[in-house]
Amino acid sequence: MMVVRIDIRARRLLRGRKPGGSGKRAKERTMLVLSRKKNESIVINDDITIVVVEIRGDKVRLGVEAPKEVPVHRREVFDAIHRNDPGASEKTATKSDNPGTADPV
Repeated sequence: MMVVRIDIRARRLLRGRKPGGSGKRAKERTMLVLSRKKNESIVINDDITIVVVEIRGDKVRLGVEAPKEVPVHRREVFDAIHRNDPGASEKTATKSDNPGTADPV
């Protein structure tokens, strides 16, 4: 069992508020940063699991388990798709980056 301790400032940031602020929702996104070891995972929304498959030097290999209808891309592939075709978000709903194959990092 992993215990995560978050101080009050971090809790406010995760809820979209500035520390010491009035509690109004911030419009920018915040990032939750987690530490994981090899073979440990993160679960998103009950149906997406991200697993640390391998750590080699400064590279981390991740495995993503997600429903077929959820597009999963490396950032550079996602950016290229949207740079070339701004309406690509509808098209990528059924495609993924190398579906069914492992992508070496």
